Amino acid sequence: MHEAITSGEIKVSPFDFISIQKLKITAGINEHSSLYLVGLLPDTQKDKDLYTDHETPIVVSIESQLQSKTIFCGMITEIKVTAVANYYELHVKAKSYTYLMDIKKHKRSFQDVQLSWHQLIRQIVKTYPQGSCIFNTEEEATKRIWVQYSETDWEFIKRVASYYHLGLFPYISQTGTRFYIGATEYGNQTIDSKEYMAVSQLEQFEYMKEHEKLNVKEADYLMYTLKSNEFIELGEKVQFKKKSYYNQSLTYQLVNGVVENTYVLVKKNGLKQPRSYGNKLTGVSIEGKVLAVSGDKVKVHLEIDKEQNKSTAHWFPYSTPAASPDGSGWYFMPEVKDSVRVYFPGNEENEAFAISSIRETGGNPEVKYIQTIYDKKVMFTKDSVIISADGQATVTLSKNGGISISGGSISINASQSITMRSEDTMNISAADSVTLQSDQGGKVILNDSGEIKLNGTEVKIN
Repeated sequence: MHEAITSGEIKVSPFDFISIQKLKITAGINEHSSLYLVGLLPDTQKDKDLYTDHETPIVVSIESQLQSKTIFCGMITEIKVTAVANYYELHVKAKSYTYLMDIKKHKRSFQDVQLSWHQLIRQIVKTYPQGSCIFNTEEEATKRIWVQYSETDWEFIKRVASYYHLGLFPYISQTGTRFYIGATEYGNQTIDSKEYMAVSQLEQFEYMKEHEKLNVKEADYLMYTLKSNEFIELGEKVQFKKKSYYNQSLTYQLVNGVVENTYVLVKKNGLKQPRSYGNKLTGVSIEGKVLAVSGDKVKVHLEIDKEQNKSTAHWFPYSTPAASPDGSGWYFMPEVKDSVRVYFPGNEENEAFAISSIRETGGNPEVKYIQTIYDKKVMFTKDSVIISADGQATVTLSKNGGISISGGSISINASQSITMRSEDTMNISAADSVTLQSDQGGKVILNDSGEIKLNGTEVKIN
């Protein structure tokens, strides 16, 4: 067991402190490790250190005769200098490098259901300086769509990990954007502390058992808070009271010139995290372009994504008018390249479905119509219904009972008979001629010279 560390054995890079007045380092699951310290500087150093750049690396280490160990690695987030007699106090705040992932919010989708959730997270982490994530859990396909909507990468990755009831553990003593997911089996130090506080988290136990439906025991939520001179990593496995526990959180604090190490130990199941949900998605609709159509489903390239591979795009159900569960009803599906919206009714991405897009061009609201990309149209106006094909052939049904058929060529065919009857007058006219003919050879021709010609094997005139 090591002796307690004094303030004189603490080294802070890149600063050359005369002495360290205050020091507090904290770390916990799903949280960025943080540092606060106050150190005395000689007069010659005050201006140089005040203008240290934002995100400047800072390393706190222990240098004693018995051990040499880094206890914090991170980036400066705030710094100030105050004058005290002939010295200057430098106040420094810093966070672990994972803080870089918690600054900018993003909007994007991950639609490939065959992509493993490990691969999904690695895609994000690799964009950060020395980005690395270690997974202490099995890899499996997501089997679902994930949508990051107005979330930082840190918030989103926490949400993905919570789907598996796992937490994020920032590396407190390593440079780079590094963390791991899931309890590690690393370490097996024995902690011998006679002073501790034990708390049974019954409310948390009931929540995880009943709401999250996890196979946990009450003993999993027995939490020990204790002090030790040993330096233990966040999430590290230790032996306490002859049983295995895991370091859930830690605090290193300078008290009366000596570093006090406080740890919170729990069982492995006690590290499990409750689900978090994409609450910012609720009620959101995202514009997109149709990539493919099959049955009553569509693949969509969402506008929040720069690219979307059609082969890995998610199949969204499409809400068609008057659709029924058995597939009957109207069937109006969009075409490829059509604009649609993907609507998220709740905080689960899997509930999303595609709906028609908002029409951008103006028009008369009293006129309704259905139109395909091939210029086939049914139009409903105040006075009529108009059916047209490419604008060349048109059928107009007027509210006064009139029917008008126009086109380049019109054919009326029936397998049995056609009856035309008028209660008043029937007019048949043509600019050239009118011909009435049967398949047996009988023919009546009314030509443009005013003649009537009767042809047949036998002509009878009464």
